[in-house]
Amino acid sequence: VGGDEEEVHLSPEEEIKACKRTKKYGWSKNVDFTNDPTKVCWNYFLIDTRYANDGLGVFEGGITYWTGVWRPTTTSIMESTHSREFNAPSREAIYYRIHKLAYGADWQYDYEKFVEWDAKNRKSASAATRGVPYKSTSFEPTHPPVVINKSWRDEIQK
Repeated sequence: VGGDEEEVHLSPEEEIKACKRTKKYGWSKNVDFTNDPTKVCWNYFLIDTRYANDGLGVFEGGITYWTGVWRPTTTSIMESTHSREFNAPSREAIYYRIHKLAYGADWQYDYEKFVEWDAKNRKSASAATRGVPYKSTSFEPTHPPVVINKSWRDEIQK
């Protein structure tokens, strides 16, 4: 490959910029570019005792990069056939996006309402690790995210 091996696996600056720009749409709530637990975008989950048994932390590697990017759990449904559950920040992002699409711009996010919904709908951390790992026999890529009145590619390239 050539060059310093560590450099090959660093998250490029353009990727970082694109990821930060799309956060306003609720994307990338499960990755950050700091390993400081007080500054990662899911830091409120780390101090919330209701999520103390969810295996949340700051783990290096994400969005296909080994270094320079951190994620909230060691593994998740996003990258492993052994995990059959989304982690808390990913569930929050899904909840947020669905509600914004369903109720429009006037809908206001409330963390406590999310936690209440999540408590009723999530598996316990121990239950999520039991059972036969899910393995897909076929894979079809999903469609790109929906951005109204412009292409999502335009947002990444700004």
